[in-house]
Amino acid sequence: MSPHFTVMDSRTEQELLAEARTRLFNRAQWHDPVLQDALSAMARRMSENSFNGLISELIGHKRKLRSLFSAANGVEAAIEKVWQFLQLSKDTSIESLCSEHFAYDKNAAADLRRVVERLLAGDEKEQKTGQGIADWLEGQTKREQLYMDYIHVMLTLQGTPRQRLFKKATITDEALIAALKAEQERVWRFHNDCKSFEIASQTIYLLHIAEALLALYDAQKNARGLMDYDDLILAACALLQRPGIAPWVLFKLDGGIDHILVDEAQDTSPEQWIIIDALTQEFFAGLGRKEWNRSLFVVGDEKQSIYSFQGADPAGLSRMQQYFSRRIREAAKPVHHIALMRSFRSTREVLAAVDAIFSRPQAKDGLMSGDAELTHILTREGQPGLVELWPLVRVEEDSAISPTTQLVRHIADNIKHWLRNGTAEAGDIMILVRSRTTLVDRLVRALKKRGVPVAGQDRMRLSDNLAVQDLIALGQCLLLPEDDLTLAALLKSPIFNVSEEELFQLAWQREGSLFERFKSHEAYPLFADLRGKADFISPYELYSYVLETCGARRRFTGRMGEEYHDPIDEFLGQALLYERSHPPSLQGFLHWLNASDSEIKRDMEQSENAVRIMTVHGAKGLQAPIVILPDTVEMPKLRDSLLWHGNAHPFWSGASAGDDAFCASLRDDERRSMQAEYRRLLYVALTRAEDRLYICGATSKEKINEQCWYQLAHDGLAGVAAPFDMPWGEGLRLGTTPSSFALSKGSPSIARDPSVMPKDDDDFSFLTRPAPSEPTPPQPLVPSRLAGEEPASASPLAENGVYQRGKFIHALLQHLPGLPQEQRARAIAHITASTAKKLPDELVQKSIREVLAIMENPEFAFLFGADSMAEVPVAGLVDIHGKPVAVAGQIDRLAITGEDVWIIDYKSNRAPPERIPLPYLRQMQLYRVLLQEIYPGKAVCCGLLWTSAPKLTVLDEALLDEVSPSSYI
Repeated sequence: MSPHFTVMDSRTEQELLAEARTRLFNRAQWHDPVLQDALSAMARRMSENSFNGLISELIGHKRKLRSLFSAANGVEAAIEKVWQFLQLSKDTSIESLCSEHFAYDKNAAADLRRVVERLLAGDEKEQKTGQGIADWLEGQTKREQLYMDYIHVMLTLQGTPRQRLFKKATITDEALIAALKAEQERVWRFHNDCKSFEIASQTIYLLHIAEALLALYDAQKNARGLMDYDDLILAACALLQRPGIAPWVLFKLDGGIDHILVDEAQDTSPEQWIIIDALTQEFFAGLGRKEWNRSLFVVGDEKQSIYSFQGADPAGLSRMQQYFSRRIREAAKPVHHIALMRSFRSTREVLAAVDAIFSRPQAKDGLMSGDAELTHILTREGQPGLVELWPLVRVEEDSAISPTTQLVRHIADNIKHWLRNGTAEAGDIMILVRSRTTLVDRLVRALKKRGVPVAGQDRMRLSDNLAVQDLIALGQCLLLPEDDLTLAALLKSPIFNVSEEELFQLAWQREGSLFERFKSHEAYPLFADLRGKADFISPYELYSYVLETCGARRRFTGRMGEEYHDPIDEFLGQALLYERSHPPSLQGFLHWLNASDSEIKRDMEQSENAVRIMTVHGAKGLQAPIVILPDTVEMPKLRDSLLWHGNAHPFWSGASAGDDAFCASLRDDERRSMQAEYRRLLYVALTRAEDRLYICGATSKEKINEQCWYQLAHDGLAGVAAPFDMPWGEGLRLGTTPSSFALSKGSPSIARDPSVMPKDDDDFSFLTRPAPSEPTPPQPLVPSRLAGEEPASASPLAENGVYQRGKFIHALLQHLPGLPQEQRARAIAHITASTAKKLPDELVQKSIREVLAIMENPEFAFLFGADSMAEVPVAGLVDIHGKPVAVAGQIDRLAITGEDVWIIDYKSNRAPPERIPLPYLRQMQLYRVLLQEIYPGKAVCCGLLWTSAPKLTVLDEALLDEVSPSSYI
């Protein structure tokens, strides 16, 4: 690892991946014949796009691949495992498989020839089958050329045995029928082994490519001092497992880690669990460097594990729970399993719908481990809720409008109606989809067309944005102004604002290029200015000049909307990113940008009062009063072409048609895992709703999949919801009708008051001026640092350690009173080790005796009762000279006893004086004024506890009242 590494972003990762792919081909062509054979073989099996996808998939699984090559001790040992898993020898060939499976004895060959005689006497189809068997029996020396034809004779295109090879009247001899069935079974086994051989060959090619690609990719990163997040995880795993080094690292960490919190544990990957396991090795192994109770706190919900594409292992949560529970019990320490069933987010109707949907076994499969029932405990008692399942929108006769378009219109119309009648605000509504498809674009357009504020998508490709396309076109025209088509598109953009009529006049009946005609237009000076700067300033400076100085940003947002700030800012950010690692040329930047697939990720939680459209993954951790689920019919498809055995070894068959029995079982496992996550994704989507939940969908099919979200919701709600009519069918409703709802927050929109609207003569020049610097807020008063003569105290640098002793006493008085008697000795040892390292032992022991004497003194018992607190921060406003002044401090001890509130300040560095110093009185009076605001019905008493005496000096209220605030500031 480079000591000054940088964590790279996705754009840089794409760039390095493209560079590694180019170097891979160069290495294969000139230096590595094995790699050349592998790439040639893969090129014969797949297209360029498929190969690029496979390369990206290999990089995405680099954790597993590195673990494989490391555990197997190189690619050759990993290849040996391929042959073992597929139960083939490395000398296997089609010729050897033919010899192995079709070594007929005399009786078997004779029976098959008799079968051929019967079939050749049958109908045309039987004759074709018989001739195929005859050719196979006679062609022993050329079976390598005949085996595919023979497989098609016995098996279907799907690779299953044909159900009908002959008619009952054609072959009646049971011995011949058995011989034919045995031959068909033999062909099926041979076909399966042929598939296994092909899979082995393809997987071996893939492993060679993966090893070379990872080496080249890592070399590129190391040369630039870059790491990605996977590298950080893998490096930490390697460090904590490295022989000779790991024990020393863990020993050093043992002294600095007391508590570990693992959040979102259901999405923790196996490699991350390895790190957690290593860090807790000494937690439960007896006495470490510190005798102190340490804790592991794991928070997770297996029902919400939806990030398998990032390596999340939902089964790992249960497995690691059992593992850590066993280790903790072996250390004779307590283990607490706390089920968090209470919901603070959703209403009764929403929770009842979720419980009903997942009450059926087929819906709950993969949601929870074991046989536990899904139940939620309601917190929001008495608050209305609503769940509606709208009828599916299907193809209508004599209608050219697609079901999806109809559904989008229904959703947009309903939202507009809710906003109009005051039962919702735009910011209350969240629309969740499984993936970003054209459905999202249609929803955005439909809502905008109806005047509904919409925040757009939570994530979008930068190159798809119109403003970004115009900025790219500007750069292209500055480099090549003779490109008439690009120049025409640029002139109509907000940058130049040329109208359709003006553009027509420029382009109509021109003899030369559009650029020559454009030179006479009033907008040309701006273009000429930009063209003159393009070769002399960086892309970021150029585009900043266009957007800010020339006002293009204002024109973009004025024409297209405020949401265009985000893509423009991201575009400028990409220009800065490019200039960090490349020469700042305009042409290079445009090429670099066009080769990327950058996305804008928007913080939808902070969006304004507008409808949010997000993926369920993006909405994890968010919530909304109203949630709409329109994408409920489509089923997920397997994302990866690689199949993994035990999450540790890859196999590649190309497609399901190429699967042998072994890979078919792996693919079935992948499909079950994917469908289980699909149901967990539904649970996450449903539980984002606070008050109202709407489930809907559209399909052009007559029948939808029984496992899709819509059908699962329909079957679950059928027993608890009541039917209701909608214009296009019958739906299901659970809860209060929408007309009964009041706004959950805010208030209905009101018409703008003309008196507060801007006038034509108002001065808006401030919009283009830099904002003035904000005044620095005054420092708040600190009660313990007020002006006035104070008794001399020890210097923090004094050699006798009095200052450190005061800190030590404060720490003891802060932590010991709340501990049982039997735990105080260990606590004192811990506090001593952390705060009194430089104190002489006699001062340490003296301080401990003083503190214990205070705690055991009945006179001070009320200060350490159940209703007392230590080191209490307090802040507020105090009226001084008729102005509110901020005050912030920390009370050493606060005790509430009946009708009294006691403020205690410890004085540990000095003896009790004959007269209370003025700064002490001012300090306590400020505390007293603040606490009187907090506890208006109680008497606030103040005292100074002199720890060396020990003595409690109760301050007289009259004395405190006499303290003038005029000298506080």
